[in-house]
Amino acid sequence: MRRHETPPAIASALASYAPRRIERILDPSVGNGILLRPFLRRARTSSLQLVAIDTDSRPLKRLKHKFELGLGKRLKIINADFLKWVCAFLERNREARFDCIVMNPPFAARRRAWKSLREIEALLAGDGLPRLGPVEAGFVLGAIALLRPGGRFLAVLPASLISSPGLAWVRELMAESGTIRHVHELPRFTFPKIESRIYLVVYEKGTRAKTTHLLLNHDLAEPEEMVVEEGAPRLDFGYHNAAVKIRRLKERRSLGWQPLGSLATIWRGTEHTPGISKAVVHTGNYRDGFWRSGEDPVSSRASAIGRRIRAGDVVVKRVSRHCARSFGLADGIRGALGSDCVLIVRPRTAIRGIRLLFAIRCLMALDFGPALLERGTGASYLAQGELGDFAVPFALSERYGAYFRSYVAAVRRRSFATMRKVEAQVSRRLSKFCG
Repeated sequence: MRRHETPPAIASALASYAPRRIERILDPSVGNGILLRPFLRRARTSSLQLVAIDTDSRPLKRLKHKFELGLGKRLKIINADFLKWVCAFLERNREARFDCIVMNPPFAARRRAWKSLREIEALLAGDGLPRLGPVEAGFVLGAIALLRPGGRFLAVLPASLISSPGLAWVRELMAESGTIRHVHELPRFTFPKIESRIYLVVYEKGTRAKTTHLLLNHDLAEPEEMVVEEGAPRLDFGYHNAAVKIRRLKERRSLGWQPLGSLATIWRGTEHTPGISKAVVHTGNYRDGFWRSGEDPVSSRASAIGRRIRAGDVVVKRVSRHCARSFGLADGIRGALGSDCVLIVRPRTAIRGIRLLFAIRCLMALDFGPALLERGTGASYLAQGELGDFAVPFALSERYGAYFRSYVAAVRRRSFATMRKVEAQVSRRLSKFCG
């Protein structure tokens, strides 16, 4: 588990959501203390008590040197594992609670790094909660247990807790025990070298509301805002924003919306990675808008007959960064097999692959396009089952005939730059219908 220290601007944005009255505030993974720093002035002129916890004693020593002046005994520094500490603390101090908890907990996506949640589950009187979970889920459960009614936690959380189906139980528990006031979706790379989505979350214990505000940040000062009803399966702005826009676009029935599965046969490549032959079409075979194979196909098992890639097929990366924008025609591939990291879309009889490609790629060229298909909280992936149900504007080639003819010419010349130019032109026209 790696530590990613919080930028000062994010710490200030989080602090703006703090309760007006605070007597005790906690940071359970304090690091360099950046999340507590906005509260120092208030602490030095009031009775506010700061509690700082971390498993690493080195930043705690530096923190004590920086913060202790003017605070004295009102600064409590604890070198401990928070998930163990919270259980021991609440067993001794059943009535002791915090008014505010600020945190940027460690994230652990790999299942082998998951932690036992059994003791915290008992503190929350949970019924049937998972006994194991990622460390960030444990921090959220611990924070809920430590808050007084009306208290808030202000947290920097990963996409796993905001949109992952496997952690929907955490979001349900938060909604049942209080209100998720705000979920602020930050731009990629807000944290240096971290491309995956990170969120600011404001939760208030014991206060029930029917709405959650979802915020998309561009400059932290004037975020775009959306309100969703309680019980939404996901809490990421990008997902809800895309859903609203695609509903508006689908009102244009002249675009001929049809499920992709009714227009093509879709399957996942059969060859397992790693260790595949160079003749197998893998993610690296997508180059300049087309899928190409460097070698002639090798003989294969009989079970793979009929699952070979051929000219006219549309291929896409199943898992990869920006995978939804990797749809492309198979170019010069003669009966090659695909790896299990690609999906193959074979147009049905009398349906031209270029026409289907035009509809898909123009849709994916919209600013919200990839959010319609991509899943995952780390590396993005496409779900084969969802792809079959995904509606595409198949009549787009008729509605924008001149653009389509230019597109066909560009495909024949293998001019990916021209293809992308046409896709951008069409997507700009489509975006006008999205509101």
